[in-house]
Amino acid sequence: AITQNGGRSWQLVSDGQGPGYRSCVQYIPNSKGQGIMACGIPGISYSLDGGKKWGSLSTENFYTMRFGKNWKTLWLAGNGRIARLQLK
Repeated sequence: AITQNGGRSWQLVSDGQGPGYRSCVQYIPNSKGQGIMACGIPGISYSLDGGKKWGSLSTENFYTMRFGKNWKTLWLAGNGRIARLQLK
């Protein structure tokens, strides 16, 4: 769901077709709120349309992630591992 008024009301975006529970969600920098990365136990997912449709990048489980100095590098951590994902 998404809010545009500080949480007073919410609008359903993906109509139940999202990636399911994810422990960390990050907007892709410079994507005007359209690019989203999400990670959790089920894997790494992404959306390029603000969360309306989702794709899967990996079934590897991570608990948190952060973008590096540029949007093309994503650092992931969890389950005793640290990984770097290079985006194109």
